[in-house]
Amino acid sequence: MNVLITGIAGCGKSTVATKLKELGYESYDIESIDGLFGMYDKDTKKPTKNYSNESLEIIKQNEWICDASKLKKLIDKNNSDKITFYCGMASNLYELLPLFDIKVLLVADKNTTLKRLKMRTEVYEYGHTHEVQQDILSWKDNWENETLKKGLIKIDSSKPLEKVINNILSIKELE
Repeated sequence: MNVLITGIAGCGKSTVATKLKELGYESYDIESIDGLFGMYDKDTKKPTKNYSNESLEIIKQNEWICDASKLKKLIDKNNSDKITFYCGMASNLYELLPLFDIKVLLVADKNTTLKRLKMRTEVYEYGHTHEVQQDILSWKDNWENETLKKGLIKIDSSKPLEKVINNILSIKELE
């Protein structure tokens, strides 16, 4: 059983991936797997050179793309009777959805999302600047509503981590 856990920046994907692994589940923070994701220019579709999460203009000109064929190979390699969690987000998310048996959307309220984004202090981290944080909040609700229409299961990730994990593990299809 392959489970995708996704959501916008600051919803808790990486934290959930880490906790599931600590609990003994097969769990991947897929955005941290070398070679699985890349930043591409929206117009040229070529890999971006000198990308920066500092500039909203640069961010808006680019897409965070997951290589669907590499992800499929990872899923096929891990395919077994056990549950495997894949946590991450990509600009081409909708293209990736058919690879998964269950799709979960982590949704945090705006205050929680902003609080988590403000904790990002590393220059390389998406959402660490005020300008980018405000941009994320401007499209957050609309994007989440549109994504839920694709059949994802909504989990409130504003709750304490243990509650979020319990809610994920309580999904009927996983029992």
